[in-house]
Amino acid sequence: MAQTDSNNKALIIKYLIGACIAAIFLAATFASSPTRSGRTPIRSDAAGYYCYLPAVFIYHDLHCGFLQNGSSLAQQYQQEYGYPPETWFLNNTEKGWITKFSCGVAVCEMPGFLCACGLSKLFGYDCNGYSFFFKLLFILSNLIFSLAALCILLKLLKEITNNKTAAIITLAVALCTNVFYYSTVWAGSAHIYNLFFATLMLYNWKHFLDNPNNKSLIISGLAMGMIVLIRPTDCVLAAFPILYTIFNGRLLKVFDFIKNNIAFTLIGTALFLAPIALQMIIWKITTGHFIYYSYQQEGFDFLHPHIIDGLFSFKKGWLIYTPIMIFAFVGMWFCNKKFNIPLITTLIIHCYIVFSWWCWWYGGSFGCRVMIVMYPLLAIPLATLLEKVTTKKAMAAVGIMLAFFMFWNVLQSYQVQKGILHYEDTDWTMYKQSLFKIRP
Repeated sequence: MAQTDSNNKALIIKYLIGACIAAIFLAATFASSPTRSGRTPIRSDAAGYYCYLPAVFIYHDLHCGFLQNGSSLAQQYQQEYGYPPETWFLNNTEKGWITKFSCGVAVCEMPGFLCACGLSKLFGYDCNGYSFFFKLLFILSNLIFSLAALCILLKLLKEITNNKTAAIITLAVALCTNVFYYSTVWAGSAHIYNLFFATLMLYNWKHFLDNPNNKSLIISGLAMGMIVLIRPTDCVLAAFPILYTIFNGRLLKVFDFIKNNIAFTLIGTALFLAPIALQMIIWKITTGHFIYYSYQQEGFDFLHPHIIDGLFSFKKGWLIYTPIMIFAFVGMWFCNKKFNIPLITTLIIHCYIVFSWWCWWYGGSFGCRVMIVMYPLLAIPLATLLEKVTTKKAMAAVGIMLAFFMFWNVLQSYQVQKGILHYEDTDWTMYKQSLFKIRP
C-alpha cells in the first residue's frame, strides 16, 4: 500500500512538473516574442535555415532572389519593419546565391509552414512566407519540438531512474539551462531541433540494445540522419551509441540482429542516408555539385581550439552560463565505466570540434548553444547524482539550489534579450555589473 502511494505521488509530481514546464514555456514564448516590439521572429541564423521553405513552396527559387533588394517581399519587409530582409547568410556561387545553412531545420518546420500557407489563404493574409501565420507557426514549431524533446528525455530517464528523479532532472534541463532561451526567446535555431532528435535517437537505441527490434533500429537511423542534416558537426553524437554498444558487450548481439534482419537494416540505413541525400540534391541543383562547402571562407582551426574559453569564459563559457552542468561531471563519479568512457570520449571530441570553429563563441546567443545536443547524455549523470540524495535536509538543499539555478537562468535569458548582457561581447566587468539587474 505504501509503495502504491509512493508511486502515485511520483506520478503526480511528474505530471505537475510537465504541466509547469509547458505553461512556463508557452507564456515565455509569447511574452518575449519579437513581434511585440515590431520585429520578426524569423531572424538571424533562423532566417537562413527557414528560407528554404518559401524558396521551394512559394517562390520556386532556391537562389533566394525573393530576399534581394527590389523584390516585392523586400518592399513589404521595409514597409512593415523599417529594414530589408536579412541576406548575410547567402553566399555567392557560380550559379547564384544560396544559403550557407543546411536544410534540416526547414524540414522540421515544413508541417507548420504548410499549415501557415493554408491559414493565410483561408483568412486573406499575404501568402509570402513571412506574414502573420508564418511567424506564428514558426514560433509554435520550435516550441512543440522543444516540449517533445523534454517528453522523450523524461521517458528515457524513467527507464534509468525513478519517476521523481526523472521529472526533477527534466525540469532542470528545461529551466536551468539555455534550452529555456532557445525554446522561448529565440525560436528557429538548429539546437532545439537537434535536442529532439538526439533524445529520440538515444531513447530508441537504448530500446534496441535492451530488446533488438526493427522499429527502434529504423527510428534510430532516421534520427541520426536528421541530426547530421541539421548540424553536420553534431554527427559526433553517433560516437556514444557505438562506443556504448562496444563497452557493454552488445556488439555481437547487434551484428546477429543485422544478419538476421537484412531488409530492415537496409531500411534503417536508407532512412539515415535520406536526409543527407536531400541536401546533396539541393546542392546539385543550386551549385552543380553534390558535395559543396557552403560556408566558403569560414572554417575550423584544429591547431588552436578555444576549449578553455568555450567552457569558462564570461564571453560565452558553457559552465559559466549553465553552471548546473558542473554537477553532471560530479555525477559521473557514480556512473559505471561502461557508461562514462563513451560519454567522456564523445564529450571531448565534441568540445574539440565545436571550439575549433573560427567563431568559437557562435555569434549572438545565450551561453554555449552548441552544447545543447549533449544535454540528453549529461542528464543521466545528473540523475545518478540526485539518486544519492536521500535525507530530507539534503533534498531541501537540492530544492533551494535548483530554484536558484532556475531563477538565474531565466534572469540571464531576460538580460540577454534586453541587452543587459551582451549577446557576444560580455566580459567580467559587464557580467559583474549585470548581477540581478533588470533594466538596461
